[in-house]
Amino acid sequence: MLQAKSYAKNCGFVEMKVEVKVEVKVEVNVEVNMDRIEKLKNDMYSFEELDTMEKNATKLRDGETLSLIQLSRASKAAKGEQPSSLADED
Repeated sequence: MLQAKSYAKNCGFVEMKVEVKVEVKVEVNVEVNMDRIEKLKNDMYSFEELDTMEKNATKLRDGETLSLIQLSRASKAAKGEQPSSLADED
């Protein structure tokens, strides 16, 4: 190694030390996720919103959300609520 350094100096090469700092910042918005779950538990989404959420949860394989969507639909049906497409037929 010492010979390589002296050879490099003789050839006009300069020894340099380089330090690299990498900072990675990851933010997870837990509040939004919890808010969504709380809204699902409290039947605050319309049937149309539940349909959209179900499509997204299926793509993401989010079992927790899918089960909460099923519960929300069942709860809405038990309260006598209907999707707007069914309500329009009456």
